[in-house]
Amino acid sequence: MAFCSNCGSRLEEGQKFCTNCGAQVEYVPAAPQPPAAAAETFAAGAAVQQAPAPEGQGAYAREERPEPQTAARPTEQPGPNAVPFRADEPKNKAANPNHTPDSTGDYDPADIASHKGMSVLAYFSVLVLIPLLAAKDSRYTRFHVNQGLLLLILDAIVVILRKFDGILHLIGTLGGFFAFVLFIIGVANAVKGRAKELPLIGKFRLLS
Repeated sequence: MAFCSNCGSRLEEGQKFCTNCGAQVEYVPAAPQPPAAAAETFAAGAAVQQAPAPEGQGAYAREERPEPQTAARPTEQPGPNAVPFRADEPKNKAANPNHTPDSTGDYDPADIASHKGMSVLAYFSVLVLIPLLAAKDSRYTRFHVNQGLLLLILDAIVVILRKFDGILHLIGTLGGFFAFVLFIIGVANAVKGRAKELPLIGKFRLLS
């Protein structure tokens, strides 16, 4: 682009006279650049254009941020008094009314095998006196005699309540059904050779 040396107006390419002041335009040819310098200039420009951008610093490079690390929680160790988990244990005792302490392992297998009959008699009301007197040296029999005596006391309470009217009679009737269920459970445990407490009442001890 050229300008008039007289008035400074802009001149078009090839224009010989200024349209503003009429002065003649004199073009000064540009000094030719040496071939070696031109080659160096071209090579430098090409190197700048072809130089790769450093990794991760390009125009569209994604900024990688380290993911936050969550501290690992220490493994909880069971305490000394923790109850061991049993896979076969029901979720609640209501689902299995006979889910009571079982101390069968504390008794001699020979004692259990030879006194199952006496243990069964312990649940037949006043017949509990037979194993109490006849097998007093058997620990397994004495366990079931204790359960049978507790059931006998419950039966006596049921009989007394049913002599009354109203709510007491109803409680006695329901207690009779409950006592019958305990009778079935106790006999079944004795026949199977198991020393399991009766639900609710079996935890009490009348015999040592």
